[in-house]
Amino acid sequence: MAFLRFFLVGGAGFIVDAAVFFLLAQGVGKAWWLARLLAFLAAVGVTWAGNRWFTFGSSARPGPEGLRYLGVQSLGCGVNYAVFLAWITAAGVEQGLLLPYLAGTAAALVSNYLLSRHYVFRNPSA
Repeated sequence: MAFLRFFLVGGAGFIVDAAVFFLLAQGVGKAWWLARLLAFLAAVGVTWAGNRWFTFGSSARPGPEGLRYLGVQSLGCGVNYAVFLAWITAAGVEQGLLLPYLAGTAAALVSNYLLSRHYVFRNPSA
């Protein structure tokens, strides 16, 4: 059940990420990297709050927990990109980009969930 909740919160984060990116991208000229960074941070904030409350019911101190969550999400971003690039390198781009994109997303979803469950939102008394 926690994984399903994590997945749903991630879906909301994806919508926030896309909305913020496309809204900001119109006003930043060629500094799309800035729009992308701000969109990522907005999505991390939304998903942290959602996972803190809805998925894991955390009552830990928000500052340290939020920083751990940001670190995990940043690592997940790297996992996503690494799997995407590995797939493209192994199979080439001729087969399309959808499967590598989905594989990277799935790998990041699993790694983010496991690290969130066992590191970010862990129960210190367990």
